[in-house]
Amino acid sequence: MLLLTRALILLSLLSPPVLGAITLPDIFADHMVLQRETELPVWGTASPGERITVTIGGQRRSASADEKGRWRVRLAPMPAGGPLTMTVAGRSAVVFSDILVGEVWIGSGQSNMVWRVGRSKDSEKEIAAADFPEIRIAHKPCVKKDLINCTFPKNEWIPVRPGTIRSLSAESYFFARELHRELKVPVGMIVRAVGGTPALYWVGSRAVAEPGGLDPERLLIRTWRRTWGQRDFPFLFMQYPKGGGWNPQNSLHRLPQKYRPDEWGLISLEHVRESLALPNVWMDITLDLERGTHPLDKQSYAGRLAKLALAKVYGRDKEFRWADARIDGDTVLVSHPKISRPVHIRYGWAHLPNWCNLFNKAGFPAMPFRSDQ
Repeated sequence: MLLLTRALILLSLLSPPVLGAITLPDIFADHMVLQRETELPVWGTASPGERITVTIGGQRRSASADEKGRWRVRLAPMPAGGPLTMTVAGRSAVVFSDILVGEVWIGSGQSNMVWRVGRSKDSEKEIAAADFPEIRIAHKPCVKKDLINCTFPKNEWIPVRPGTIRSLSAESYFFARELHRELKVPVGMIVRAVGGTPALYWVGSRAVAEPGGLDPERLLIRTWRRTWGQRDFPFLFMQYPKGGGWNPQNSLHRLPQKYRPDEWGLISLEHVRESLALPNVWMDITLDLERGTHPLDKQSYAGRLAKLALAKVYGRDKEFRWADARIDGDTVLVSHPKISRPVHIRYGWAHLPNWCNLFNKAGFPAMPFRSDQ
């Protein structure tokens, strides 16, 4: 399983800090990316009763540590940009520099999410061209004793440069690159993935008694949303990379495979259908891409995932161009030489549409309309 979520509160991914001096979870670090245009939590520990003040970009927010030393403030929404400096001060101070504000996503899952750029298709070419300092990736593979007991090294946010990208997550980088190019804002990727781990390992022990007997994928989505307090935040996941499905460039070379009614893959498809019924959950279909457990063409997999995010999360699937139209009986046929499969159409969709030319036989004009919602 490979999944991406956009969330802000990462409590379940972070180790608890030590009381005493001001401390913050290590997701807060130099070069970090903060989510734009939403309230941002900043939290940590200090001495009980200590007054803590967080300043960044002209904001100044304060809170007192409770009897257990825990404190939390919320920053007002900020537009994309930077770099900024954040100071967290009480009796002592902690300073974080080179902070950007943009889009933040979490990449989790198995070995295909861990897979490095240096082991992917066209790796040397990709590494040489990887000069995107506004893309920051927080990826440290776990130190693993077994599939359950796993420790992540201290977090670092690494700006993407040719000298830094080789050992970072390929899927996360190629996904972030597409978003960065299209949205033109900084993009941060937090990668927490462990090869061979099923979805249930990422749920947490408190949720395994969850009522209703949900399958692990739905349980994971609901648990993360509840734990992080982010309501129905966007959740994308990628179809397991089987590959070898129908390719329109090839002819069908053998009869379709027959499946037993109890085939495991069919059961997993039922789970997928149930997960997609949840709000703001989408799957990237990859049946026609490179086959194998670890396909090297991470660019194609991540590119589709990015297009899915751009369409569903950012509303970028509506690129309208002037079309040719002709009347055929009671039908208007619309086409464009470079759009083979149009999705939506708009007519007269403007405040002052002085170019409308569709009339009926009686001379009455057609009402402006659009097919997209």
